[in-house]
Amino acid sequence: MSSDDNNNFIIAIDGPTASGKGTVAKLLAKRFGIACLSTGAIYRGVCIYFMDNNVGHEDIDEITKRIGKVGIGITCGDNGLTMVSVDGVDVTDRLETITVSQHVAGYAKIPVVRARVKQIQNMIVESKSIVCEGRDITSVVFPNAKYKFYLTASLNVRAKRRHNQEVANGEDMPWRQVRKGIHGRDLTDMHRAISPLVRVKDAVLINSTRLNAKETVDKMARVIEKRREKERKQQKDFVPKDFQQPFEATFIRRAMKFILYVPHRIFYPTRFINKKEVKKHRGKGIILAIQHRSNGDSLATFLLFPQLKFHCPGKEGLFKPKTVKNWFYRCVGGFPIRHGSGNNNDLALIRHCINILKKNEALMIFPEGRRNFDTEFAMEIQPGTAMIAMKSGAPVVPIVTNRKPKMFRLTKFKVGSTIYPNDFATRDEFNTHLRDTMMSMLNGFEKKPRQPAWDKLPVPIARGIVFRDGKLVAIKRNKKGQEYYVFPGGHVDEGETPRDAAVRELKEETNITCTAVRPLYKNMYYSKNNLRGSGMNAFYLCAYKSGEVSKTDAEEYTDEAYRDIRGTYEPVLLDVADLKKIDLRPHQVRDQLVKDIKKYTTHLTRPLIYVK
Repeated sequence: MSSDDNNNFIIAIDGPTASGKGTVAKLLAKRFGIACLSTGAIYRGVCIYFMDNNVGHEDIDEITKRIGKVGIGITCGDNGLTMVSVDGVDVTDRLETITVSQHVAGYAKIPVVRARVKQIQNMIVESKSIVCEGRDITSVVFPNAKYKFYLTASLNVRAKRRHNQEVANGEDMPWRQVRKGIHGRDLTDMHRAISPLVRVKDAVLINSTRLNAKETVDKMARVIEKRREKERKQQKDFVPKDFQQPFEATFIRRAMKFILYVPHRIFYPTRFINKKEVKKHRGKGIILAIQHRSNGDSLATFLLFPQLKFHCPGKEGLFKPKTVKNWFYRCVGGFPIRHGSGNNNDLALIRHCINILKKNEALMIFPEGRRNFDTEFAMEIQPGTAMIAMKSGAPVVPIVTNRKPKMFRLTKFKVGSTIYPNDFATRDEFNTHLRDTMMSMLNGFEKKPRQPAWDKLPVPIARGIVFRDGKLVAIKRNKKGQEYYVFPGGHVDEGETPRDAAVRELKEETNITCTAVRPLYKNMYYSKNNLRGSGMNAFYLCAYKSGEVSKTDAEEYTDEAYRDIRGTYEPVLLDVADLKKIDLRPHQVRDQLVKDIKKYTTHLTRPLIYVK
């Protein structure tokens, strides 16, 4: 159990008998408004159970049989009191009696008892922050606790405290006998084979011999507050190693702008429309939300606005450790994004972006999180854009391009009006506005690549490329003893778009629901027997939503006459690593898919291509 799970924390206190752990733990819990758990109270509850059932601590076999049936109930309140019940009966008032104190050590050293108590402790701390005291809390029970203390006092002082406590409870035992009992308990705790009482290296030593309970709590609270303040400062100022720029970054950045500006304008001519919208934010933190078609987008923006100090997130593959590429990208303001890397890395990334904006520097973001080569579908703005913008309050300037940059061809960039995130109540509203703004900017501005129109293609067939759990969804066919695989798909019905046809065929043939992301490949097919004629295959990249790959009630699976002519069909999942070895048709599309998966992973962030 980590002390940081769900933002909860544990204050762990170890120490010898009568050192004041219980009293201090209750006061400390009250000081920080959290719960208090006395592990000693749990052991004493177990002791009471076995004593009431006449099972001595020497009877290990009987204890082992009964330990799983021990009905220990723990109520850990925010008032610092641990209430203990045994088989539904409250025994809290019996916990500190002399009889229990004399016998609890014998039961506490038994491994099965300690395992059961630890299980109870872990169940309690799962849902709340606590102060927990005992004899092996910092060493065994919660070794990852955020704050650890070892509380002790001189033997005479501890004996006096325990004697006063027993007198208050109406038990008059001589002081020397109390002292002897505590000394014996110390020896038992420190020298037992299982979970002995020790002070771990990172536990703060607190000696309360000359301190009362309030002074002890004040001293421990100061240690906790000082450490929490240090953690808050480190969290605020911390820059992960992957995000740090080399010391020569400023020189490299300026040299690049000076050396590459003129060659870039000659070989990759670019023109920014409404450039003044970016310039008016000079000297302030600004987010440039750019439609990402190629790496040339960020380079052009970097060179065309030399007055801005840019930072730009990029995919992790660009930042392989100890490579020149990694060094270069970090010099020009790049830092890596780890997709699906977990909550801590995501928070570090967002915090780093906000710190960049607070320094009045520019942050270049690709709102869709990937390249977008085709705007046939509406943009999908990722939630991180809105989160960074609304947390920082920095203005957002949308930028779109009319086409992918190409050598000796003019590429235009259109800069939109500034969007102020504070004008929106929710992140969804901001994302919707940003998407609509960028789509409207592209309307009439984007230059579509030359390609045959769908309505001029003979007998178009739409097929879906979809991945489920990292495997490709395909159809296994067996025709006249020949076994091979094909992509799910079929004819485009009259009045239906190829995109819709790909989604429909996936549902009809494999029983899974998908959404079409964008067109990926096109290739001609030629039919020798003229049953279909020749035409165009359109392959759409689709995103899985729901359902399991299985047979349906389509005629391919249910019509015997159809199967006699066309062969058998079976939906399957193919291992991506083995695609090259599989007879997946058409082969030219399979080969191109293998190349693209190797280069782009299964996200397939690549432009539409024709496969011959």
